[in-house]
Amino acid sequence: MDHTENDINRVELLKSAIHEVRSPLAGIYDLTEAILAAKSPGLNKQTMADFTEIHSSTQHILSVVDSLVALMMVEIADRRCVNMDIALPIKEAVRRAKETLDSRGQLVRVSIAAGLPPVVIDPDYIVQVTFMLLSHVSRFAPEHGEIALSVNLKDAFITVSIGLSQPSELAASKRAIRIPAQYVKGVLGLELLTVDRVMAQHDGKFWVSKDADESLRYHYRLPISLAGNQMNRKSMKILLIEDNQGNADIYIRMLAQNGYKDVVHKLSGVEGLLAARQEPHGLILIDFDLPDIHGLQVGLSLATLMQKQRIKTVPLVALTAQSDVASQTVAERFGFDGFVGKPCLEDDLIDVICQLTATN
Repeated sequence: MDHTENDINRVELLKSAIHEVRSPLAGIYDLTEAILAAKSPGLNKQTMADFTEIHSSTQHILSVVDSLVALMMVEIADRRCVNMDIALPIKEAVRRAKETLDSRGQLVRVSIAAGLPPVVIDPDYIVQVTFMLLSHVSRFAPEHGEIALSVNLKDAFITVSIGLSQPSELAASKRAIRIPAQYVKGVLGLELLTVDRVMAQHDGKFWVSKDADESLRYHYRLPISLAGNQMNRKSMKILLIEDNQGNADIYIRMLAQNGYKDVVHKLSGVEGLLAARQEPHGLILIDFDLPDIHGLQVGLSLATLMQKQRIKTVPLVALTAQSDVASQTVAERFGFDGFVGKPCLEDDLIDVICQLTATN
Protein backbone atom coordinates (compact mmCIF):
# COMPACT_ATOMS: atom_id res chain seq x y z
CA MET A 1 0.00 0.00 0.00
CA ASP A 2 1.54 3.35 -1.04
CA HIS A 3 1.49 6.67 0.77
CA THR A 4 -1.45 7.98 -1.24
CA GLU A 5 -3.66 5.09 -0.15
CA ASN A 6 -2.59 5.61 3.46
CA ASP A 7 -3.54 9.30 3.29
CA ILE A 8 -6.91 8.49 1.75
CA ASN A 9 -7.61 5.97 4.51
CA ARG A 10 -6.76 8.53 7.19
CA VAL A 11 -9.15 11.02 5.64
CA GLU A 12 -11.93 8.46 5.42
CA LEU A 13 -11.37 7.36 9.02
CA LEU A 14 -11.58 10.99 10.15
CA LYS A 15 -14.78 11.56 8.19
CA SER A 16 -16.34 8.42 9.69
CA ALA A 17 -15.41 9.39 13.26
CA ILE A 18 -16.66 12.96 12.81
CA HIS A 19 -19.94 11.69 11.35
CA GLU A 20 -20.57 9.66 14.52
CA VAL A 21 -19.97 12.75 16.67
CA ARG A 22 -21.68 15.30 14.49
CA SER A 23 -24.87 13.45 13.55
CA PRO A 24 -26.40 13.24 17.07
CA LEU A 25 -25.37 16.82 17.77
CA ALA A 26 -27.02 17.98 14.56
CA GLY A 27 -30.13 16.03 15.55
CA ILE A 28 -30.28 17.79 18.93
CA TYR A 29 -29.77 21.15 17.26
CA ASP A 30 -32.55 20.58 14.72
CA LEU A 31 -34.94 19.27 17.41
CA THR A 32 -34.43 22.23 19.74
CA GLU A 33 -34.73 24.64 16.84
CA ALA A 34 -38.07 23.11 15.86
CA ILE A 35 -39.33 23.28 19.46
CA LEU A 36 -38.32 26.92 19.82
CA ALA A 37 -39.89 27.80 16.47
CA ALA A 38 -43.21 26.13 17.42
CA LYS A 39 -43.53 28.19 20.64
CA SER A 40 -45.81 25.59 22.17
CA PRO A 41 -48.11 27.09 24.86
CA GLY A 42 -47.61 23.90 26.91
CA LEU A 43 -43.99 24.89 27.66
CA ASN A 44 -43.31 27.31 30.48
CA LYS A 45 -40.68 30.05 30.40
CA GLN A 46 -38.07 27.99 32.24
CA THR A 47 -38.43 25.07 29.83
CA MET A 48 -38.13 27.41 26.85
CA ALA A 49 -35.04 28.97 28.40
CA ASP A 50 -33.53 25.50 28.87
CA PHE A 51 -34.21 24.61 25.23
CA THR A 52 -32.65 27.93 24.16
CA GLU A 53 -29.53 27.15 26.17
CA ILE A 54 -29.31 23.62 24.72
CA HIS A 55 -29.79 25.01 21.21
CA SER A 56 -27.06 27.62 21.68
CA SER A 57 -24.60 25.20 23.29
CA THR A 58 -25.13 22.59 20.57
CA GLN A 59 -24.53 25.20 17.88
CA HIS A 60 -21.27 26.18 19.58
CA ILE A 61 -20.10 22.55 19.88
CA LEU A 62 -20.88 21.96 16.21
CA SER A 63 -18.77 24.98 15.32
CA VAL A 64 -15.88 23.65 17.42
CA VAL A 65 -16.18 20.21 15.78
CA ASP A 66 -16.14 21.75 12.29
CA SER A 67 -13.07 23.84 13.17
CA LEU A 68 -11.26 20.79 14.54
CA VAL A 69 -12.06 18.87 11.37
CA ALA A 70 -10.64 21.69 9.24
CA LEU A 71 -7.43 21.70 11.28
CA MET A 72 -7.08 17.91 11.23
CA MET A 73 -7.67 17.78 7.48
CA VAL A 74 -4.77 20.17 6.97
CA GLU A 75 -2.54 17.83 8.95
CA ILE A 76 -3.49 14.51 7.35
CA ALA A 77 -4.74 15.20 3.82
CA ASP A 78 -2.57 15.54 0.72
CA ARG A 79 -1.97 18.97 -0.73
CA ARG A 80 -2.76 19.27 -4.41
CA CYS A 81 -0.54 22.16 -5.39
CA VAL A 82 -0.62 23.91 -8.75
CA ASN A 83 1.22 26.86 -10.23
CA MET A 84 -1.38 29.62 -10.49
CA ASP A 85 -2.39 33.25 -10.11
CA ILE A 86 -3.07 34.11 -6.45
CA ALA A 87 -5.97 36.36 -7.55
CA LEU A 88 -8.17 33.35 -8.37
CA PRO A 89 -8.45 31.84 -4.84
CA ILE A 90 -8.60 35.33 -3.31
CA LYS A 91 -11.62 36.26 -5.42
CA GLU A 92 -13.30 32.93 -4.64
CA ALA A 93 -12.84 33.49 -0.89
CA VAL A 94 -14.39 36.96 -1.18
CA ARG A 95 -17.33 35.45 -3.09
CA ARG A 96 -17.90 32.86 -0.35
CA ALA A 97 -17.74 35.50 2.37
CA LYS A 98 -20.22 37.78 0.62
CA GLU A 99 -23.34 36.39 2.30
CA THR A 100 -21.90 36.86 5.79
CA LEU A 101 -20.62 40.32 4.98
CA ASP A 102 -23.90 41.37 3.36
CA SER A 103 -25.81 40.34 6.49
CA ARG A 104 -23.74 42.88 8.42
CA GLY A 105 -23.84 45.53 5.72
CA GLN A 106 -20.07 45.30 5.22
CA LEU A 107 -18.12 45.81 2.02
CA VAL A 108 -14.76 44.37 0.97
CA ARG A 109 -12.39 46.57 -0.97
CA VAL A 110 -9.96 44.28 -2.84
CA SER A 111 -6.67 45.63 -4.16
CA ILE A 112 -4.48 43.20 -6.12
CA ALA A 113 -1.20 44.52 -7.51
CA ALA A 114 -0.80 44.16 -11.26
CA GLY A 115 1.67 41.73 -12.81
CA LEU A 116 2.04 39.40 -9.84
CA PRO A 117 4.06 36.24 -10.57
CA PRO A 118 2.42 32.85 -9.98
CA VAL A 119 2.58 30.89 -6.72
CA VAL A 120 2.63 27.14 -6.13
CA ILE A 121 -0.37 26.53 -3.85
CA ASP A 122 -3.25 24.25 -3.02
CA PRO A 123 -6.03 26.65 -4.08
CA ASP A 124 -8.66 25.03 -1.84
CA TYR A 125 -6.58 25.71 1.27
CA ILE A 126 -5.82 29.30 0.24
CA VAL A 127 -9.55 29.91 -0.30
CA GLN A 128 -10.24 28.38 3.12
CA VAL A 129 -7.72 30.46 5.08
CA THR A 130 -8.62 33.70 3.28
CA PHE A 131 -12.31 33.08 4.01
CA MET A 132 -11.48 32.43 7.68
CA LEU A 133 -9.53 35.67 8.00
CA LEU A 134 -12.25 37.68 6.27
CA SER A 135 -14.75 36.20 8.74
CA HIS A 136 -12.51 37.13 11.68
CA VAL A 137 -12.18 40.74 10.55
CA SER A 138 -15.93 40.91 9.89
CA ARG A 139 -16.75 39.62 13.39
CA PHE A 140 -14.85 42.46 15.08
CA ALA A 141 -15.61 45.15 12.49
CA PRO A 142 -18.52 47.59 12.91
CA GLU A 143 -21.68 46.93 10.94
CA HIS A 144 -21.85 48.79 7.63
CA GLY A 145 -18.07 49.16 7.76
CA GLU A 146 -15.45 48.51 5.12
CA ILE A 147 -12.87 45.73 5.04
CA ALA A 148 -9.71 46.06 2.97
CA LEU A 149 -7.92 43.11 1.39
CA SER A 150 -4.64 43.84 -0.39
CA VAL A 151 -2.27 41.57 -2.32
CA ASN A 152 1.24 42.82 -3.03
CA LEU A 153 4.68 41.59 -4.04
CA LYS A 154 7.73 42.18 -1.88
CA ASP A 155 11.05 40.56 -2.72
CA ALA A 156 10.24 36.90 -3.42
CA PHE A 157 6.95 36.79 -1.52
CA ILE A 158 3.34 37.62 -2.27
CA THR A 159 1.74 39.11 0.86
CA VAL A 160 -2.00 39.15 1.53
CA SER A 161 -3.22 41.60 4.20
CA ILE A 162 -6.77 41.87 5.58
CA GLY A 163 -7.96 44.58 7.96
CA LEU A 164 -10.44 47.39 8.52
CA SER A 165 -8.76 49.95 6.31
CA GLN A 166 -5.94 50.30 3.85
CA PRO A 167 -2.48 50.29 5.49
CA SER A 168 -1.56 53.49 3.66
CA GLU A 169 -4.42 55.32 5.35
CA LEU A 170 -3.42 54.44 8.90
CA ALA A 171 0.28 53.69 8.62
CA ALA A 172 -0.16 50.10 9.73
CA SER A 173 2.72 48.47 11.55
CA LYS A 174 4.15 45.38 9.88
CA ARG A 175 5.63 44.05 13.10
CA ALA A 176 4.01 40.92 14.44
CA ILE A 177 2.20 41.22 17.77
CA ARG A 178 0.81 38.78 20.29
CA ILE A 179 -2.83 38.21 19.41
CA PRO A 180 -5.17 39.55 22.15
CA ALA A 181 -7.10 36.90 24.10
CA GLN A 182 -10.55 37.85 22.76
CA TYR A 183 -9.39 37.04 19.23
CA VAL A 184 -8.32 33.46 19.99
CA LYS A 185 -11.13 32.08 22.13
CA GLY A 186 -12.54 28.69 21.15
CA VAL A 187 -13.33 28.41 17.45
CA LEU A 188 -11.43 31.61 16.65
CA GLY A 189 -8.19 30.18 18.00
CA LEU A 190 -8.64 26.90 16.10
CA GLU A 191 -9.21 28.79 12.87
CA LEU A 192 -6.08 30.91 13.32
CA LEU A 193 -4.12 27.76 14.09
CA THR A 194 -5.43 26.28 10.84
CA VAL A 195 -4.23 29.35 8.92
CA ASP A 196 -0.80 29.05 10.53
CA ARG A 197 -0.50 25.35 9.63
CA VAL A 198 -1.55 25.94 6.02
CA MET A 199 1.08 28.65 5.67
CA ALA A 200 3.77 26.42 7.20
CA GLN A 201 2.94 23.68 4.69
CA HIS A 202 3.29 26.19 1.84
CA ASP A 203 6.67 27.45 3.12
CA GLY A 204 4.90 30.70 3.95
CA LYS A 205 4.17 32.66 7.10
CA PHE A 206 1.15 34.00 9.02
CA TRP A 207 1.23 36.92 11.46
CA VAL A 208 -0.90 39.68 12.95
CA SER A 209 -0.10 43.39 13.29
CA LYS A 210 -1.90 46.34 14.84
CA ASP A 211 -3.03 49.46 12.97
CA ALA A 212 -2.90 53.00 14.29
CA ASP A 213 -6.57 52.76 15.32
CA GLU A 214 -5.74 49.64 17.44
CA SER A 215 -7.58 47.28 15.08
CA LEU A 216 -5.85 44.08 14.02
CA ARG A 217 -4.60 43.31 10.54
CA TYR A 218 -4.01 39.72 9.43
CA HIS A 219 -1.18 38.91 7.03
CA TYR A 220 0.05 35.83 5.24
CA ARG A 221 2.78 35.51 2.67
CA LEU A 222 3.63 32.88 0.09
CA PRO A 223 6.88 32.34 -1.82
CA ILE A 224 6.54 33.07 -5.52
CA SER A 225 7.43 30.67 -8.30
CA LEU A 226 10.20 32.10 -10.50
CA ALA A 227 10.22 29.23 -13.01
CA GLY A 228 13.83 28.21 -12.56
CA ASN A 229 15.46 31.48 -11.44
CA GLN A 230 14.64 31.00 -7.76
CA MET A 231 16.51 28.23 -5.99
CA ASN A 232 14.41 25.47 -4.58
CA ARG A 233 14.36 26.15 -0.84
CA LYS A 234 14.00 22.56 0.20
CA SER A 235 17.10 21.53 -1.78
CA MET A 236 19.28 24.62 -1.26
CA LYS A 237 22.10 24.10 1.22
CA ILE A 238 23.14 27.09 3.36
CA LEU A 239 26.50 27.38 5.11
CA LEU A 240 26.30 29.28 8.42
CA ILE A 241 29.60 30.42 9.99
CA GLU A 242 28.76 31.60 13.53
CA ASP A 243 30.75 30.98 16.73
CA ASN A 244 27.83 31.60 19.13
CA GLN A 245 25.82 28.39 19.34
CA GLY A 246 22.77 30.17 20.77
CA ASN A 247 22.66 32.63 17.87
CA ALA A 248 23.24 29.81 15.42
CA ASP A 249 20.27 27.87 16.83
CA ILE A 250 18.06 30.94 16.38
CA TYR A 251 19.17 31.43 12.76
CA ILE A 252 18.69 27.75 11.96
CA ARG A 253 15.17 27.83 13.41
CA MET A 254 14.31 30.98 11.42
CA LEU A 255 15.59 29.38 8.23
CA ALA A 256 13.75 26.11 8.82
CA GLN A 257 10.47 27.93 9.44
CA ASN A 258 10.84 29.52 6.01
CA GLY A 259 11.67 26.34 4.10
CA TYR A 260 15.49 26.43 4.32
CA LYS A 261 16.05 23.20 6.19
CA ASP A 262 19.48 22.12 4.89
CA VAL A 263 21.86 24.25 6.97
CA VAL A 264 25.52 23.38 7.66
CA HIS A 265 26.82 25.16 10.78
CA LYS A 266 30.50 25.84 11.48
CA LEU A 267 31.86 27.53 14.62
CA SER A 268 35.00 29.19 13.24
CA GLY A 269 36.37 30.89 10.16
CA VAL A 270 38.79 28.05 9.37
CA GLU A 271 36.06 25.41 9.65
CA GLY A 272 33.81 27.54 7.44
CA LEU A 273 36.46 27.94 4.74
CA LEU A 274 37.11 24.19 4.75
CA ALA A 275 33.38 23.44 4.50
CA ALA A 276 33.00 25.85 1.58
CA ARG A 277 35.80 24.10 -0.31
CA GLN A 278 34.59 20.58 0.45
CA GLU A 279 31.07 20.88 -0.97
CA PRO A 280 28.94 23.45 -2.83
CA HIS A 281 26.38 25.61 -1.04
CA GLY A 282 23.62 27.87 -2.29
CA LEU A 283 24.40 30.75 0.09
CA ILE A 284 26.85 31.50 2.91
CA LEU A 285 26.05 33.44 6.11
CA ILE A 286 29.11 34.81 7.94
CA ASP A 287 29.34 36.35 11.39
CA PHE A 288 31.98 39.09 11.66
CA ASP A 289 33.13 38.39 15.23
CA LEU A 290 34.67 34.92 14.81
CA PRO A 291 37.25 33.60 17.32
CA ASP A 292 40.05 32.90 14.80
CA ILE A 293 39.59 34.95 11.61
CA HIS A 294 37.53 38.10 11.24
CA GLY A 295 34.40 37.55 9.17
CA LEU A 296 35.52 40.20 6.65
CA GLN A 297 38.65 38.17 5.92
CA VAL A 298 36.59 34.98 5.58
CA GLY A 299 34.35 36.74 3.08
CA LEU A 300 37.32 38.08 1.13
CA SER A 301 38.90 34.61 1.00
CA LEU A 302 35.67 33.06 -0.28
CA ALA A 303 35.13 35.82 -2.83
CA THR A 304 38.70 35.26 -4.11
CA LEU A 305 38.11 31.52 -4.44
CA MET A 306 34.94 32.24 -6.38
CA GLN A 307 36.73 34.63 -8.73
CA LYS A 308 39.34 31.95 -9.41
CA GLN A 309 36.49 29.45 -9.97
CA ARG A 310 37.81 27.14 -7.26
CA ILE A 311 34.42 27.08 -5.56
CA LYS A 312 30.92 27.76 -6.81
CA THR A 313 29.93 31.43 -6.95
CA VAL A 314 27.15 32.02 -4.40
CA PRO A 315 25.88 35.02 -2.37
CA LEU A 316 27.78 35.98 0.79
CA VAL A 317 25.73 37.55 3.60
CA ALA A 318 27.31 39.38 6.55
CA LEU A 319 25.85 39.01 10.07
CA THR A 320 27.06 41.74 12.42
CA ALA A 321 26.00 44.13 15.15
CA GLN A 322 27.90 46.86 13.25
CA SER A 323 24.99 47.77 11.01
CA ASP A 324 25.95 51.35 10.08
CA VAL A 325 26.35 52.46 6.47
CA ALA A 326 30.17 52.56 6.73
CA SER A 327 30.30 48.91 7.85
CA GLN A 328 28.02 47.88 5.00
CA THR A 329 30.25 49.69 2.51
CA VAL A 330 33.33 47.92 3.86
CA ALA A 331 31.55 44.56 3.66
CA GLU A 332 30.71 45.16 0.00
CA ARG A 333 34.36 45.90 -0.73
CA PHE A 334 35.32 42.58 0.85
CA GLY A 335 32.97 40.70 -1.47
CA PHE A 336 29.74 40.49 0.53
CA ASP A 337 26.47 40.62 -1.42
CA GLY A 338 24.09 41.11 1.50
CA PHE A 339 24.09 42.53 5.01
CA VAL A 340 21.91 41.73 8.06
CA GLY A 341 22.32 43.69 11.27
CA LYS A 342 22.14 42.11 14.73
CA PRO A 343 19.94 41.47 16.59
CA CYS A 344 18.75 39.65 13.50
CA LEU A 345 15.02 39.84 12.74
CA GLU A 346 13.50 36.94 10.85
CA ASP A 347 11.89 39.10 8.17
CA ASP A 348 15.17 40.94 7.50
CA LEU A 349 17.15 37.72 7.19
CA ILE A 350 14.66 35.98 4.91
CA ASP A 351 14.11 39.07 2.74
CA VAL A 352 17.86 39.40 2.07
CA ILE A 353 18.16 35.70 1.24
CA CYS A 354 15.17 35.83 -1.09
CA GLN A 355 16.52 38.88 -2.92
CA LEU A 356 19.92 37.32 -3.44
CA THR A 357 18.78 33.84 -4.42
CA ALA A 358 16.10 35.20 -6.77
CA THR A 359 18.68 37.15 -8.78
CA ASN A 360 21.76 34.97 -8.35
